Amino acid sequence: MIEINKIPKIVINLKRRSNRLEKFQNEMDYMGWQYEIFEGIDTNSYIGCGLSHQQIAKNFLESNEDYILVMEDDLFFMPYSKTLLKECEEELNKNDWDFFHFGPSIHRPLQNFNNVLVDLNNLPPKDENKHRGIFGTTAFILTKKSAEIISKWDTNEYIENSHKFIPIDEYFDKVLYKKVISFCPKLLLTTQQNDFSDINHTVDNNHYILTYNWNVYVPNKLSPQMFDFNYCKNLRNEKS
Repeated sequence: MIEINKIPKIVINLKRRSNRLEKFQNEMDYMGWQYEIFEGIDTNSYIGCGLSHQQIAKNFLESNEDYILVMEDDLFFMPYSKTLLKECEEELNKNDWDFFHFGPSIHRPLQNFNNVLVDLNNLPPKDENKHRGIFGTTAFILTKKSAEIISKWDTNEYIENSHKFIPIDEYFDKVLYKKVISFCPKLLLTTQQNDFSDINHTVDNNHYILTYNWNVYVPNKLSPQMFDFNYCKNLRNEKS
């Protein structure tokens, strides 16, 4: 049985981006969570992101914990997240699972597993000329089984001629979701703060991209007002 509020939580933060921790702390205060900081492996590219996630998975495999919540330091919890997270916890405890993603970036059709969870490994057909896949690593819960696959990111065990330059979320899409029972919630629990991306080297409005694409590809729809980050932030503050 999993109690999400009680499992270990770790955030990836680059030493030179300590300014992000103030906003991240606000998110943890909102959720009422304690956490540890993993100093991100800094390559100024997606390689460092992948290496950081890989090392966390390896550390977790050596621990006595059954679950770990891995977060990136630019996440944002949606206004309904506390209620929905509790619903997800109840469903996870009723079903077998290996990986739970809080807020994937969707670029292909998905289908519901039930009225709370969306299926990430039993997927409907996609148009190979139009659709890409399931991306993003904002926040997710690992079990030992999923961590084992992530720890092998830079090997050829699953993809012939693969190497560590494959983005880690592309590895999730091509390998992880095909190997383990993976779910996300019926609506995004988390999006991303609008900020400078160390990977893309641009200032991205990822909140809009994540929410808009959700309504395109997932059966459960958000109110279009939720596409607006400031609207969500103000609504959350009002509820608090």
